[in-house]
Amino acid sequence: MTKAELINAICDHGDNLPKGTVDNVLNHLATVVHDELANDGEVTIPGLVKLSVVERAERQGRNPQTGAA
Repeated sequence: MTKAELINAICDHGDNLPKGTVDNVLNHLATVVHDELANDGEVTIPGLVKLSVVERAERQGRNPQTGAA
């Protein structure tokens, strides 16, 4: 689902919210989630999703054609 499809689905789902309002809310939501993940490393949107930052060790990359590291 694209952002435009999500906006249309939200607008059509019930309260007939203006598309501009829904677009602004989604933009602000993305900003808040990004900032919280950068600061606290975890965001929960009840009933929808729980996001967290996980630190992982580096991996050695390789060229798939030659196999060289």
